[in-house]
Amino acid sequence: MKNLQIGRVKTFEIPEIAGCDEFAVHPILQTIAVSKEDELILITNKVSWKTERRGVEVVSLAFRTDGNQIVACLADGRALIVDDGELVELEVAELADGAAEWSADEQLLALADNQRLFLADSSLVPFIERSLAETDMKSVPMNVGWGSEATQFRGSAGKFKKEEEKKEIIAQNSTKTEVHWRWDSEILAVLHLENSVRILTIFDRNGEILNRMNTRNVQLSNCFAHRPNANLLCSAILQSESQDDRIVFYERNGETRNSYVVKWPQNNQERRKIERIEWNPTGQILAMQTASGKASQSGMTAKECLFNGTFVALEDNCTRITGFLLFTGSDATSTLYSKLAYVEEINGCVQVSGTSYTRLDFFARLRTVVCTNTSVTVDFMVSNNSALERLAMPVLRVSRLGLTFNPKLCITGEEAVRYTNVQRGVADNFTICQGRAGKLKECNSTSNGINGGLEDGCELIVSNLYIEGTNNMNIADKLQYVKEVYGRIYIRSTNLNNLSIPLLEKVYASEPVASAALDPTVLVMGNTNFTKLQLPKVNFMAKNDLAFMTSDTSYVMDQDLCNQLSPYGRVMSNGTVCVAKDAPAAKPFAAAVAILAFYLSM
Repeated sequence: MKNLQIGRVKTFEIPEIAGCDEFAVHPILQTIAVSKEDELILITNKVSWKTERRGVEVVSLAFRTDGNQIVACLADGRALIVDDGELVELEVAELADGAAEWSADEQLLALADNQRLFLADSSLVPFIERSLAETDMKSVPMNVGWGSEATQFRGSAGKFKKEEEKKEIIAQNSTKTEVHWRWDSEILAVLHLENSVRILTIFDRNGEILNRMNTRNVQLSNCFAHRPNANLLCSAILQSESQDDRIVFYERNGETRNSYVVKWPQNNQERRKIERIEWNPTGQILAMQTASGKASQSGMTAKECLFNGTFVALEDNCTRITGFLLFTGSDATSTLYSKLAYVEEINGCVQVSGTSYTRLDFFARLRTVVCTNTSVTVDFMVSNNSALERLAMPVLRVSRLGLTFNPKLCITGEEAVRYTNVQRGVADNFTICQGRAGKLKECNSTSNGINGGLEDGCELIVSNLYIEGTNNMNIADKLQYVKEVYGRIYIRSTNLNNLSIPLLEKVYASEPVASAALDPTVLVMGNTNFTKLQLPKVNFMAKNDLAFMTSDTSYVMDQDLCNQLSPYGRVMSNGTVCVAKDAPAAKPFAAAVAILAFYLSM
């Protein structure tokens, strides 16, 4: 490799691909495909897929060399196939935050989540489905450690401390399942999470189990790799007793061969992360991708926390929580809004029972919940909440959701599509949320669209709200009934003088796909003569570093808007942060809760 020469370099500077999540290169035509939430970009072309993708993460993007197809596998088990500019949506398997990978010979596609493994043929037709639960496996687990306990020397202290030996739960870098084929397409490895422990299972290409490896005294992370031309694997090991992690090499039967210590900065423990490890094609070089401060979709540095039973004692600014979260209504809602504002992932089960909550919007940014306790029938249980009216978790995707005995609860049309596996009692029925004229009117907003791309009568915006460009003659009429926005609000490059969204109450600032974006909840910029924004009824915004920001010199900060938005983040106009003054006493209860949450978090 040291004689490697670079023959040709081609650089693309394309602003549209900023924030992309996956890319693929055609091995023959050298065409580059880049996936974004709204569209697939072919460098010289675009294929719109926002409606079909529905905000779900792309976990595999590949060209098919036996044709001219691009196949994007999504985390929910669907595939989007682009063939000669035409887009086809295909249901391959039913997954919850899954993973997918093609075999090197392109004949098999493996898809898996923490519950099941699917194998599909080259036509994307599944021919094997099997459970990953230990009780359904025929092979005896193999330890990744120091051999059988019977052969280990313990000494007298070890004999007396047997009852004290218990593996400490370590917050995982990710709860996602990982799947990888070996170079010859004969061996498939699946690394999944079960009962808070990573388990690596080896299958042949027919889906038959060869080995199953779990851990006795170490914790596997979510990344691992096969060494080409060898039965050698390696994985990152998470350490609890030190600030360093390890890369461990072991054989397919679980026997440890060697290890390498990864030294992390001593003052940066909470940010440590090994994101990916890969061998080169000859197996001579192992590359490791690390991060020491990856931003979350909320703009916060990723932070893993352990839940010890009380929300008051939970660390601030957690983005991922490991543990069983039980809500009984005894915790002050101000504490929940403060402690859970940035939580995106939960590695454990969640139960909300017997509360007086009207909404669960303290989970505005929660994207995934993975309960690996096989004795629990649902991942997220919501039951016996007499006052609950809406779930209000705009981007949550969960494999098993329980909704029982919540008499006031209604479900939006978007939620009915997103929650595909809901367990209910015999007497429980979905009540579709009603709006001003029947069923609640839900709309998507499109960037640079005429009047934000909005239909008439919109009440819930299930995306970001884009007010951009100069074609906004009827925007006031389009916004007159809007009460909620799932994403952020962008007012950019318009010729508007002012704007009012008179009924807007809630802005969740949520994104279905993680990114490092630091955008404010409301961003006003590039407008020719914009002077005033009015949001008179806002009573909830997801906590953010910047609740509002503008760089327009024409804008004059309104004190009422400053008072309204300051509880949810800084309000900045042309580099100056406004100072909130005492607001009138008569404010909605939800606003008072959010204000208290803000001050408690300071």
